[in-house]
Amino acid sequence: MDVKNILRPGEKVAYWSMYSVPEDVDSIDLEIPGFEPIEDIPIS
Repeated sequence: MDVKNILRPGEKVAYWSMYSVPEDVDSIDLEIPGFEPIEDIPIS
């Protein structure tokens, strides 16, 4: 597995993950080390 620790300008990386959440949750906040948090991501 090729793991990179640094993204250079113009590079992209795909990331995905699957979690089970309670039915009454309609959005989440995402925190990835080294990046600003992304808040209120809708769950569909």
